[in-house]
Parts: sequence; C-alpha cells; structure tokens
Amino acid sequence: MQIRWITFLILGVIFLPSCTKEPKNQHPVVTFIRPSGDSPQFSSISDTVIFRVSDDKLVHSVSISFVNEDLISLTQPITLNIYSKDTVIDHIIELGSIEVEKGFILIRADDESQTKLKYQPVVLRDKPLSAEQIVTAYRENYQTVIALFDPLTGQIISEQRLDYEMESIEGNAKSNLILLWPMSNRFVEIRAVKTAETIWRVEAAFPQAEYVDYFLHDDKLLLADRNGNLKLHHFHTGNVQLAAQVEVSKIILAVCFDQQYLYAAAQDLQTGKYWLQLYFRASGVFYKRFEILFDARDLLPASDSSGVFLFASKESGSTQIYHFNREAEVIELESAISDFEFIPPAASQKEFIFLRNATQIRSLSTIDFVSQAIANGMEINGMAISPSNIDWVYYIDQSFIHYTNSGNLGGVNTGTKLDLITLIKE
Repeated sequence: MQIRWITFLILGVIFLPSCTKEPKNQHPVVTFIRPSGDSPQFSSISDTVIFRVSDDKLVHSVSISFVNEDLISLTQPITLNIYSKDTVIDHIIELGSIEVEKGFILIRADDESQTKLKYQPVVLRDKPLSAEQIVTAYRENYQTVIALFDPLTGQIISEQRLDYEMESIEGNAKSNLILLWPMSNRFVEIRAVKTAETIWRVEAAFPQAEYVDYFLHDDKLLLADRNGNLKLHHFHTGNVQLAAQVEVSKIILAVCFDQQYLYAAAQDLQTGKYWLQLYFRASGVFYKRFEILFDARDLLPASDSSGVFLFASKESGSTQIYHFNREAEVIELESAISDFEFIPPAASQKEFIFLRNATQIRSLSTIDFVSQAIANGMEINGMAISPSNIDWVYYIDQSFIHYTNSGNLGGVNTGTKLDLITLIKE
C-alpha cells in the first residue's frame, strides 16, 4: 500500500504542471500594422501609426513617442487611456521636421501589473503635400449634380448626376473619395469623384431607419442613428471598428470623437434634459455622462486634445461655444457671438474654429476666444476648411467659389447656383 501511495504522488508531481492552464499573455502584446518591417519610410513632419494591443487582462493605457537611435525621446509622449483587452489604435505623430534620418516609434502598454515596450524602426523622409481640388454640388429637380472644379483653370473637369438630393458632402482630405449625406438621412454613401464609382454604402437600421449625425476625421467615420446606435467605421472600407449605444430613452443630437472618447450629445425624451455622454474610443464601453443645460447643435474635438467644444444657439439668434475640459470634467462657456446663429457643422484648423451662418463666416481662436468676421456674402451655402493650406477657407456665395487666406480674398464665378462644397486630394 505504501508503494502505491509513493507511486501516485510521483505521478501527480509529474502530470500536475502539464494540466495547469497558462494565461494567454504574460504581458501586453503590441503589433505594428503601419509602419512595419525592417526600415519603412516615415514622414519627417507627421505620419500615421497603426498598431494592435492585446492582453488577457485589460490594458489600461498606451503611450506613443518617437525616439532617436540612442533611444532619447524627441517628442512628448502621448498617453491614451483605452481599457480594452484587444484593440487597434491609429494615431498621427507630429514630428515637426526633426533633424534625424532614422529613429524608432516607441509604444508603451500597461495593464497595471505588466509593462510592454515595443520599438518600430523607421527611416525619415520629406513627404510632399498633394494638391487640393474643389468638389461642388447643386440640387436640381430632386437630384444632385456633383462637379469637380479645378481652381487653377477655373473649369469644371467632370460631373456626376445622382438620383437623390444631398444635404451635405465631405471629403476625407486624403484621396478623391467623398462622403455623401442625403436629405432623407436613410443611408450614407462613399463615392470616388473622378471615376463616379460607389465605394461603400450603408443603410440605417430599423425600426427607425434614419441617421441623425456623423463625424469624419481622416479615415474614420462615426455614424449615429435614430435608434441610439454609435458605430465607428473605416472611411475607405466601411468596416465597423467599434460600436456603442445610448439608452433607449435618449435621442442623439450630435456626435464626434478624439483619441480618447466617443462623444454624444443627447436629449432624454422622458425628462427633457440634455446630456453629454462619453464612451471609450478603444472599446465603445460607456464611461460617464454630464448634464448640459442647452441643446448642443454640434460637437468638435479640441485641437490640443483637451476635450470637446459644444455649440448651441439661443432664440435671440446668438451662438454659444462651450468647452468640456476632459481632465477637470467640467463644462464652461468660453464665448458668445451675438446676432450670429451658426449653421452646422463647425470646422477647425489647428487652434482656430470656423463658423458660418447664411451671410457670414467667422473665425474663433481657441487660445483667447476672440471672434472675427473673415468673409461676408449674400447667400453662403457651403464652407470647406483646407487641412494643408493654413487658414484657407473655401466657401460658396450663390454662384461664386471664394477662398480667403489671411484676409486676402479670391474666387471665380461658376455660372451655376451652388449648394455644397468640399475638398479632396489629387
């Protein structure tokens, strides 16, 4: 009997470790998607980094920075709170034309018990800016005509005719693709301007098949529908990166996103109260809500990543600009513009916000919140902000396409009453 017990104990010692289930990851795993390889090229001014972070536990935060070959940081690390076990993150690194030829993109991921550092080598190069082109559109007999306008020659290059009326168009400023937002709000379409090809189309879901707002930044498109669904799509492919949802008692008024959160301004139909709701950008998980005492007509992320701006109008015809401070988690009134009821959407470039009403375009500095009129017109129907030409604003005043740059005005008469305008890349 003693021999049997000894044999049993020996076998237990041998086989017990092999039956113990090991965790999937001992620490966060970081995988570079773009750039990748031994020595990929990277813009010496700014470029996009895309990477995946996974773990068997929640990864609480990641930080992104650029270091030289001596592993000395040349940029201030940007920290993102993600609270996700598996997510893909894309981030634009601003280098500001640093004077090195090679370096590393450094990702640090923390799950509060383990830290992972991952280095991606890159070769820096100059990245020339591609030329911008103007896309205009006008409504005609329940249809829409889209025209590609060449600002250098003042000529229409090509035209497309759609079988529905569009409410707005927006380019992603990276290619010749545009987002089409119909007046019916029943679907969203992405189309190539030069080839007249439909790249992607998505229908609003039942029971209330209607979209209420969208926000486009780079190649990400956030769509909100009447059923309270928030879905973040890739602009080129249409694939859903993440989804979130507001409570059934609330209706979404306006949405936007930044590196940290999805933001949704909503109204509770039962109480009539207004709320700003935050969801984690990486996972779509609800974070927190804040009561607001106004109807937010539009949202816009702050250029310095300090939070989000909320825009509202009063019955008197004035416009109020509020700032939600992400760190302090407070909402403050930053500026009020009397006799100016803005027409959404608001636009931004660096530290300036641009607003328009039916007859005027105003710029607002987010540093001192001083507002000034930069353009006046008879009937301003559309506005587009150049992402590459600093402080350039294109707008439509009846049949004229205008641009303004540091107070200098220019433009051309198209001969057709226009309703919409956006920009694309050559």
